[in-house]
This record gives sequence, structure tokens and C-alpha cells, in this order.
Amino acid sequence: MLFRSRAVELDLETPQFPSDFAFDKRVAMTTLDKKGQPAQTRITGSEVMMLLGQPVERILERDGEPLPAPQAAKEQAEFDRTFQQASRLTEPQRQARTRSAETKDRKRREFLRVLPDVYDLKLAGTETIDGRPAYRIDAQPRKGAKLPGMGPKRTFFKLYGSLWIDVETNQWVKVDTVVNDTLSWGLFLARIQPGSRITFERRLLGDTWVSTRIGGRFVARFFGFKGFALEQETTFSNYHRFRSSSRIESVQELEP
Repeated sequence: MLFRSRAVELDLETPQFPSDFAFDKRVAMTTLDKKGQPAQTRITGSEVMMLLGQPVERILERDGEPLPAPQAAKEQAEFDRTFQQASRLTEPQRQARTRSAETKDRKRREFLRVLPDVYDLKLAGTETIDGRPAYRIDAQPRKGAKLPGMGPKRTFFKLYGSLWIDVETNQWVKVDTVVNDTLSWGLFLARIQPGSRITFERRLLGDTWVSTRIGGRFVARFFGFKGFALEQETTFSNYHRFRSSSRIESVQELEP
């Protein structure tokens, strides 16, 4: 199954959010009661622009209501200031900033290279994801597998799940992971419980793969504190290409 390694290499070559893209971001955070039922949901809506490889975010609303005027003005002022600073850069400086950001993003995901060495991967069939055929690969931690300089990589041995890879492009489309053993998190102050899960989804817009959803359900306990359970769903939509100086100069709609 050589395509599994190719999918990893393609992911490292593809920024999570390509430069000169704008999109809407919506984060819904739901706390759950002792029975696992929704207790409270908070929603934040924002606009994000990838400027020189870095996200520039402006919050537009909370819980379905526009921000109060003073807070909206503060968000807009910070947004404009960032673009004005970028406009003073020369073209070589802009290109260097973009390359630096993309290199950092790629290094942040270098750990993905070890996946074929950590998991037993089984081709479970072909499914249709967002209208496109995709291989489904089920992954289980490989017994006895060891990695040099384990460190954070040890986390892999406490996760299992499935990966969907687009048949035509070998790009991953969806990842669904489940925690099967307690995970320490945040300098070991929190312990994420088995059964917690997180899902990542992407789609092809034009000739570019973009993130569309990150969803998760987590149960955790803090040392010395009560545990908590929550669901979080982050969606990314309304992708546009844009050109910028101190302001947006043009916007191009993207079609699937």
C-alpha cells in the first residue's frame, strides 16, 4: 500500500490553509452534563485571511449576535493594522515571510512520517466522500513498535481510527481518531479519557484541498478538580482567494 506513504508526503507538501485564502470560521463549544447531554453551547463566528502564510482572524459574532460596536471596532482596527504592516514589506520580504510560515507549518506535521511505522494499516474498502471515491484505511497501533526519540510520538500508541484517501489524488479526505488509553495533556495536569475522539475533514475546491471541519468529543479530568466533558466543532467555509496590500484588492470565488 504505497499510497499510504504518498498521502503523508502530499500532506506535508500541502499547507493546512494556503496563503492568500480567506474563509469563514465557526466554532461551537458544547459542555455536556453527567449524562452526556448538551448543557450549554457557545458559538463564535469569525473571518480568517491567510496573510503571508499566517492566519489573520477577525471575530464577527458570538452566539449568533454581532459583536458590540466597541469590540467590533477594536477587532477591525487590529485587522487593518496587520494588513497595513504587510503592505510596507517589499516583495522579496513578503515571499520570505510566506516561505518561513509554510516551513514552520510543515515541520509541525513532520511527525506524520512515522505513521506507517506505528500502525498496522488495513484497506477496508472504497467509500464515497463528498462525491469522490476514497480508500478507507483502518489503523490499529502495532504491537511492539518502537520509535527513536519517542517523546510526544508515544501518543500514537493510544489512538486508533480510520483514514480516507482520495483515489484520484492520494490526498487524505477524512481522519477519524479514537483514544483507547488515558492521555496526559497540558504538562500532565489533565488526563483525556478513553472514548474521546476527534475527526478532521477536507474537500477539493478547484485545484486546492482545504480544511472544512474539525470535530471532537472529549472527556477529561484535571488533577485535584472535577472532570468535564465537551463537544467542539469547528467548520471552515466560504473559501475565497484574495490579493492584498493594506486592504483586500480582489476576491475570487472558489467552486467545488
